[in-house]
Amino acid sequence: MIGDGPLGLLCLQVLMANEIEAVLVGKYPDRMEVVRSMSGADARIASEIPTSWMNEFDAVFETVGGNQAETMKLGVDLASRGGEVIVLGAFDAGYHLPFEARKAFAKELGVLGSYSYSTTEGLRDIDIALDLLRRRRVTGKHFTDVVESLRDFDKALSAIGHLGGRGGPIKLIMSNAFHM
Repeated sequence: MIGDGPLGLLCLQVLMANEIEAVLVGKYPDRMEVVRSMSGADARIASEIPTSWMNEFDAVFETVGGNQAETMKLGVDLASRGGEVIVLGAFDAGYHLPFEARKAFAKELGVLGSYSYSTTEGLRDIDIALDLLRRRRVTGKHFTDVVESLRDFDKALSAIGHLGGRGGPIKLIMSNAFHM
């Protein structure tokens, strides 16, 4: 898993809920501690990836996107021969992604864009996702903060801005927000 934002953390939980061994590469050291505590998965910042991880993984999920190419380059490096790089991150509109095509093709990698729900073994993926949430196999508790009142919204938003999204909540959930 490449990316320690909400999408990467949720995807990691889905893998762990299905007893699939996973590791995570992220940007923020303090989020690596969150990952370890919530899942027990090995989590490293990109500059600390062991060489043993190179060419090691059958599937690499890129969950960052944006206007940068480093995570796709890393995905190609981490994927094993014949593996797949599954792109979940949304790259900016009009961004032309430079990556080492020769290396990807020499490793016979598949690159799969995955931006929407589908059907897996006759079940709609959205239904599978909702079931995982309902059974609390996947939660946002490690990276979200619930705002109970609009009165608290500015305080919560300020805390996120102050932390820069690191070391605390990175998403807000509005719950009963209209009860002042």
